[in-house]
Amino acid sequence: MNPRIGIIGAGRVGSALAHYAISRGASVRWIVDCDAAALERMAEHFPETWTKQYISDIHTTDTDICILAVPDTAIPDVAHALADADVLPRSTLVMHTSGVLSSDALWPLAARGYTCGAAHPMQSFPALHVGPPALVGIGCGIEGCDEFRTLASDFAHFLEWRPLHIDTTRKELYHASCVIAGNFLTVLAAQADTLLHLASLSEDGGLPYLLPMMETVLSRLRVAAPAHVLTGPAARGDLDAITAHARQIQAYAPDLFPSYRALTLEAAKLGGLSTEQIIDISESIDNATSEKP
Repeated sequence: MNPRIGIIGAGRVGSALAHYAISRGASVRWIVDCDAAALERMAEHFPETWTKQYISDIHTTDTDICILAVPDTAIPDVAHALADADVLPRSTLVMHTSGVLSSDALWPLAARGYTCGAAHPMQSFPALHVGPPALVGIGCGIEGCDEFRTLASDFAHFLEWRPLHIDTTRKELYHASCVIAGNFLTVLAAQADTLLHLASLSEDGGLPYLLPMMETVLSRLRVAAPAHVLTGPAARGDLDAITAHARQIQAYAPDLFPSYRALTLEAAKLGGLSTEQIIDISESIDNATSEKP
């Protein structure tokens, strides 16, 4: 399969998908975006792909897959406009890339007979250009009817992605999982960086010192379950260390205390500590922070 693709949306996701699909041997036939500057950038990168500002400008019969890579809030309106324009063959597979919206957002197209659903690339897109290497072998959350899941899975395999079928009624849980993995890891890195700077006498302290440990943990998670990778005082039930942490975080970085408390208790649960041990940790943290300096 060498699919002929059309993309609506020339932002971070649309641009990355266009680059990656072409690198895998697909043909990106057209790109639509109301932002003229975005289209100009795309035209520079893809001179053989025609670019248009309006959906009504699409006039083609050679589109196998249409990807809606637009903001979540725009998907319903784009679906209506695409259905009303009636410019794509009914054989076109239509998908949006939202992680949280379900296939129901494309109901105007489904009502016209298109096979449609959601195919969410499980990757972070922090910048305008995310190169093809970052998309190799990623997961792809696929949600929709049986026919869509089959066809979208074939497309994912073509892209060398790992398709994961998602329950429509629990789509928000899927997206929450991606948010925790893709966003909260960054938040935790920022918090660890803050604490290390507060503790360090050197100006160059901080995240660069922590990254090798974080990378080691991630590499271990590729081959072992989280419970088997976890280390540290919460996993050991080390009340002295946890109490000392809590006392100093409350004193020097009180804004970070709630997340430290919550994550310590979650680590204790993951580490298999008993209910009594977890209660002891919770009380030790609270008692430590209620003490006067």
